[in-house]
Amino acid sequence: MQLVWSIKNKFMLKYFYISISFILIASCSNDDDAIRTFVSSYQDEDFTTFTNSYVHIRGRDSNGDLIIFAGSDIEGECKSPLVITIDEGTKEIISTNNHLNLNEGNCKADEEKMNKLALEFLEYKVGFIHVDKNNNAFFILNGEDRPNLVRFSNIKYKTSDFKDWRSIGKNWYQSIK
Repeated sequence: MQLVWSIKNKFMLKYFYISISFILIASCSNDDDAIRTFVSSYQDEDFTTFTNSYVHIRGRDSNGDLIIFAGSDIEGECKSPLVITIDEGTKEIISTNNHLNLNEGNCKADEEKMNKLALEFLEYKVGFIHVDKNNNAFFILNGEDRPNLVRFSNIKYKTSDFKDWRSIGKNWYQSIK
């Protein structure tokens, strides 16, 4: 009886490990597929309209409308994001406010520019876009809390911070962590 129980346990344990491995591989494969699809779709896309700006989905309000944060990296401009609420179905901006503007005095963000960026951002179907002053574009595609995809405008901008990232196309790099 003990021998039969031991054999069953080994079989079940082996089956369990195989199942978990398959699930992990499948989930990584889905992320990789989404990233490959994004890169092939936007390989040569011009993201310069986002230069010195970031846009990301923060969540949804009680009506199910998207809450998007959009802000600027330009020296002297507001560092606090605008909060833009958008009806995802109609792509209509419901409201834009700067209630996150803390301790910045009379800081006025360019609402018109940020509203346009927010609407353009939705076309890419990503969670986050940031384009720095060197036109390096950073993306979040899978709900991570930090960018998992970057396109360098020039390889000279690939710093040691990206040593663990793998090349997946011309100046495109994917996080492997």
